[in-house]
Amino acid sequence: MVLQRVSLITIGCFDLPLVRKFYHDLEWEETDHGYEDYAVYKTVGVLLSL
Repeated sequence: MVLQRVSLITIGCFDLPLVRKFYHDLEWEETDHGYEDYAVYKTVGVLLSL
């Protein structure tokens, strides 16, 4: 049996600046992999992309 593992979760959003502010207010640190229309946050073992 192979254990399943999730390493990347992507969430689509209409207002990225607002969602970025939400995660910034939670004190999540954005990685250097983001762009103006794409953001990536590293959590414990999983990348969250917006």
